[in-house]
Amino acid sequence: MLKTALCIVGALAAGLLAFFGVNWWMGSGDLAEVELQRRLAREEGLPLEADDLRPKPSVPDEDNAAIPFREALKLVDRTYGSSVTPPLKKEWEAATKYVGTEFGFHPLKVAPGAAQRIAELLRPLDRPLELIRSGSERPRCDWRRMYEEGVAMLLPEYAPMRQAVRILAASAYVRVEKGDSKGAFAELLACARIARLLREEPVLIAQLVSAMIERHTLEAYRAILGGRPSDPFWLRAGEKLLSALGPPLDVRRALFGEVVMMRVSLDKMSSLEGLKEMGFRDEDLVWRRPNAHLRNRTEAILLREARAAVSKLPKDPTDYESARKALRPHGRTVEEALGAFFYAFDALGSGGGPHGDGPWADIATGGASALTQRRITQAFVAALDQAAKSGSAPCSLPLSGKDGIDPFGSGNTLRYRKTEDGFVVYGVGPNGLDEGGPAAGGRNQGDDIGVAFPIPKKL
Repeated sequence: MLKTALCIVGALAAGLLAFFGVNWWMGSGDLAEVELQRRLAREEGLPLEADDLRPKPSVPDEDNAAIPFREALKLVDRTYGSSVTPPLKKEWEAATKYVGTEFGFHPLKVAPGAAQRIAELLRPLDRPLELIRSGSERPRCDWRRMYEEGVAMLLPEYAPMRQAVRILAASAYVRVEKGDSKGAFAELLACARIARLLREEPVLIAQLVSAMIERHTLEAYRAILGGRPSDPFWLRAGEKLLSALGPPLDVRRALFGEVVMMRVSLDKMSSLEGLKEMGFRDEDLVWRRPNAHLRNRTEAILLREARAAVSKLPKDPTDYESARKALRPHGRTVEEALGAFFYAFDALGSGGGPHGDGPWADIATGGASALTQRRITQAFVAALDQAAKSGSAPCSLPLSGKDGIDPFGSGNTLRYRKTEDGFVVYGVGPNGLDEGGPAAGGRNQGDDIGVAFPIPKKL
């Protein structure tokens, strides 16, 4: 009996030694690999720390648009953690609801009496809107985020800033209907500057919100120009508006932000203190324990794939189609690794494989969509300018060179056709398929991005 017991104890001890030995060996291998990837990432210029995302030097208060933006939002939107109802919350909600349901630019949708109703809704919002306008005139925007919080970091400003742009665009429509073209253009100019300013933050959501604001701004401009297609003021306004939007989305900058945020999140989820900061309770942590080996292995995959993706990005920052192809496989690999890591804690996702193109490719998709809107606007203005001079829309795309290329079109130009009463111009959109462009009524079919416009007979 004693001999048998000693044999069992010896076997258990050997098993435990083997288990911990294998784990030690695997862990040391993961640690060596992640240290190698960190060194290579630094040598290749990839940011790794939360502080790397902050502007250097810091933005002075007098140049920082985020300060008046936040002052405006305090008046209209309940900030996270605040128990105080903003003084103009109801008025803001009424205005955003109306411009979102009874008013639109693509296609133009204007309820009867819309101009008067919008003017009434905006009257009590003079103060927050003036703060937003003044903020848009500042050169920089730094929200001074706590990037150390990783994916748990809150971004409360983006939803109300999108609402603010929709309200300003509606205000532009009201002003132009009253004959105030300069005031209307000033509102659209503020929208364009907001898109540029929000794009300064190097995180994915900032880039996508900026692209959405660009689209809405340009749709509003095209709708206003379409109502007065031979007006020299509005024909010239397009170039100024496109210039105010600033450089197109920078894929590298947005990707670097995503890498840092994921790396910071891995750090936080690798300690009990970090898990508690992310909202886990003591009872949640009974069986959830940080796993250094899994954390190191996941970070090594993140950095290795990020380095590979950056090395394959095209030199042309506006070649978003090539960027999508470069980012897609590496982003999907990272998403899969992060999914497995988060699944170990039943947090931030449910594990499983990657979805769609993956978040990294979404950066390039957002950039291509915004660039398509810019080029469609250029073509729209050029076609109307020619129609104003000759009385007829051009027979072919009125853009040449790079300006006429469809960002989703595999090197092909934007689709353009002259119709019996005007013209249609569009890009094929993210799926790369030509689905016919805008249908009757102006709505795009499938993924296509474009506009159809009937030339008034008076031209």
